[in-house]
Amino acid sequence: MRASLETRKQAYALAVACKEHVEVQGTRKRVDQVAYGIAREDWQELSAGIGSKGPRLFAWARLELTAPEISGWQRWLLIQQAWTKEHNLLRWPMYWFLLPLAPL
Repeated sequence: MRASLETRKQAYALAVACKEHVEVQGTRKRVDQVAYGIAREDWQELSAGIGSKGPRLFAWARLELTAPEISGWQRWLLIQQAWTKEHNLLRWPMYWFLLPLAPL
């Protein structure tokens, strides 16, 4: 699907599974391994407002991926980190973006 969108020069944002592989700085890695390797200071905490159980805080990080073959475009991996108290774990929704360098 990504290849088809890139061929049509269509910007996209797609959710990806943690077992998906991406290329970061010339190295191919699983997305969850990339997420675990992000330094604490590289996460930005943002509020999604007040929910029924209090503030909904999420930490976000983005990494530039290997450039696509389309001149003037970039690929990014956006990772959202959230703490779920009931399961005592972090969850990692991840999204793969292709965006033009110029505004849409």
